[in-house]
Amino acid sequence: MGFALVALAIVAIGVIAGVIAFMGNLGSKTALTNSDAETALSAPKTGEPTYTLMSIELGSVSVPLDNGGPDILMLVREDASNGNLALVNIPGNLRVTGDDNRHHRISEYASRGDAALIEAVEKFAQVDVSHLVKVDEKGVAGIVDALGGIDFELTQEVDDPNAGDIYLPVGSHTLTGEASLVLLRAQNLSFGQHDQLSLQLDFTARLLEKLFSTAGSIGFAARLDSIDEFFQTDLSGNDMVGLANRHSGVKASEILQASVPGFTSSETNEVTGVNVLFVSKAADMESLMKQVSDGKIEPTASELDTSSVDPSSFTIEIQNGASIVGAAAATAQTLTSHGFNVEEVGNAEQSVYTETLVVYKGDQGKLRAQSIINVIGLGRAVDGSAFYEFETDILLILGADFRPIS
Repeated sequence: MGFALVALAIVAIGVIAGVIAFMGNLGSKTALTNSDAETALSAPKTGEPTYTLMSIELGSVSVPLDNGGPDILMLVREDASNGNLALVNIPGNLRVTGDDNRHHRISEYASRGDAALIEAVEKFAQVDVSHLVKVDEKGVAGIVDALGGIDFELTQEVDDPNAGDIYLPVGSHTLTGEASLVLLRAQNLSFGQHDQLSLQLDFTARLLEKLFSTAGSIGFAARLDSIDEFFQTDLSGNDMVGLANRHSGVKASEILQASVPGFTSSETNEVTGVNVLFVSKAADMESLMKQVSDGKIEPTASELDTSSVDPSSFTIEIQNGASIVGAAAATAQTLTSHGFNVEEVGNAEQSVYTETLVVYKGDQGKLRAQSIINVIGLGRAVDGSAFYEFETDILLILGADFRPIS
């Protein structure tokens, strides 16, 4: 009996030693290379949320990347007090002001090193980043395929030739690695980049669900071993296994998801030429991060139920502030064909509007404004009762983000 116990102890010690060695080897395989990230990362604080930055490059199939660098900057927030996870999607083309007082994409900071990128994200989101995970195009596809695909439900088709040759119809899919890249790259969507950000969030949440679905440290370590060639991180093997144990069995629906609030705008300067940038206001981002901290995201305007709105029950004035000849007339034709009552069409007093504004007043104004946005596929609803003068119920000012409606 004593010999059996001794034998079991020796086996147990051997297993533990093997696991420790495996964890160390795993960490060395996934370690960041040629990175200065450690100089910018902040040590996690006991009892406070921890933020991990996922820097994701998606590559391109038909056109060169605008300025290189990551296409997605996903903040993963782990709340130590309740174990909850949250995702905050920061677009790679987020507009930031550089030391030269020019507007740049936040992804451009990656060309200066990982530390510069981390610091730029920290400054924008007003949080301390403790960990970094880097994944490129090959890594995204490799991880998905190694996990056996990602189950995904599409409520609109994905058919964007600039994203890839794969067509994804409405319905249920088990996405392969290549199909996942098409989904994440796609911009030819009903609400453009806003829908893209939402799809990227949903995909990331489902990926985490699949990744953390394996129970037990050894099982998860084996899963990590199957994907360790596809990403780099400062997290050790033990850190990653600990994270998986804390969130084993988590469902995508249980992960809070939030996109940076803002709008897309085209800007031109003599250095970078035309740049399509995502513009977000500091106050709006501060409000969003407060909602993330509270664990509840307020519905976005596009999620409002406008089914009760009668398009013929209110009047619209359209002003062209987009500096595009015929923009107001074309938009009026589109809205009229959908039953809206367009009373006036003309030019704005100044053509400097960077975004399309749908200015409303009255109790039903916001729903009416959103019903217009749903049809033309762009615009931001604004309560203009105190700042705008107009005789109609809605004032639609077309901005630089205007695109012809297909």
